[in-house]
Amino acid sequence: MNDSQVCSGVRDVSANDMGTMLGTGCAPVACGGMSDAALIGSLRTACTGPAGEETPGAMAEAEAPLQELRRRHLPALAVYARLCIGGAYAEALAAEAFRRAEPDLRATFDPEDALRLQLLLAVVHTAASWAVVGRRADLAPGFVAWLDQRPPGSVGHGGACSGRLSAPMTTGSLTRQAVYSLPPRSRALLWHTVVDPADPEDTARLLGLSSGWSPMARKDLLQRLRSAYLTHHTTQADEPCRHLAVLLEATTRPDAARRSGDLDCHLAQCPACSAAHGDLTRLLHQPDVLLAEALLPWGSTAYLKAHRSPQADPAHNDPPPSAPRTSSPRVPQAAPTSPRRMSRAKRRERRAALRSTATSAGAAAGLALIASITSTKIAIVATALALIAVGAATVNAMQHCSAPQPSARRGPRATRVKRGKRRASRKSAAATSAKRSGARSTESQR
Repeated sequence: MNDSQVCSGVRDVSANDMGTMLGTGCAPVACGGMSDAALIGSLRTACTGPAGEETPGAMAEAEAPLQELRRRHLPALAVYARLCIGGAYAEALAAEAFRRAEPDLRATFDPEDALRLQLLLAVVHTAASWAVVGRRADLAPGFVAWLDQRPPGSVGHGGACSGRLSAPMTTGSLTRQAVYSLPPRSRALLWHTVVDPADPEDTARLLGLSSGWSPMARKDLLQRLRSAYLTHHTTQADEPCRHLAVLLEATTRPDAARRSGDLDCHLAQCPACSAAHGDLTRLLHQPDVLLAEALLPWGSTAYLKAHRSPQADPAHNDPPPSAPRTSSPRVPQAAPTSPRRMSRAKRRERRAALRSTATSAGAAAGLALIASITSTKIAIVATALALIAVGAATVNAMQHCSAPQPSARRGPRATRVKRGKRRASRKSAAATSAKRSGARSTESQR
């Protein structure tokens, strides 16, 4: 019986009892400060015991690091599982995926690799296996439709449904190839800083980074991924595409100033280079979406939205209380028309009334003239109508002219200016009067 078979049945030991079973494993409190790689190393050491033998005590010690790994990653697995199956079975699917991945954690999985990514892939594999063993009706309809479209030999067919942690992928999209060409530790840091970002302290503890680690390392990782992508593209491209690889790299830099006409013509005719240009542009502006779509086979964009929303946390399931309305919304009111504008409007009305009066009088005079030429009776009637029209127009004009005009109110500054002018005029008049009096007294003395 191998190590993974011995340790596979140890899942029911309480993490609170681990403090009395310290050996080469870790206590529950100490496990919280360890990285994923250290927890996997502690798990592997605990499974075989200090001397390599398989003992019940060593098997029990292996449960403490497993409990800590479940605490860290099961919430994200449950979020992803809800995209594959109904909410009532999501937690069960996530737990089953983690259980199936435990043998690889104890034996073959690289501790420096992106464990969260591999566990999410195990969720897809486990859900695909449930479709084969009679639980197809429990799965989400979209996930079932996606499974039916998969080619034979991929997820959902045969051994690909085992749920074991995947081997490095050397095929697929160029983005996936570029990611898996990076070292495992860089791949883990790329996942936890771009796709599944967390607090820098949590990321440092999860990956075992030193205190001098800075989130600015994300830029360096993206640049390394960009270089790896260009290398794979150039290696697999045809000869004409290779000659334009330099232009492709230059026009997708963050500081690219302009496009190239030759490259644009080539992109319109070459699907491979057009796809590469699109991937490099998205790597610059949407690296999280690009990586998630390349690395997660199903529901990548939905996982990003669900995992980053507050509703993904059960503590945020209750709807936020609505804020009480303290007062009714203020309705904007039109500013009152100033007295100066009102007086101008009245003047325009007076001018219009006077023009109307003049027009009516002219029309009446013209009618009277025409009637006088035709006959006497018609002249009398026309003259009466003309006099009535002139009288009505005159009354209308008089009403408009005699309407009281609103006085323009002067503000404090205008009042002060007016008073100052009055004082100045009085002083000037007094000075002039004094000069005249002095001139008269001088003449009388002479």
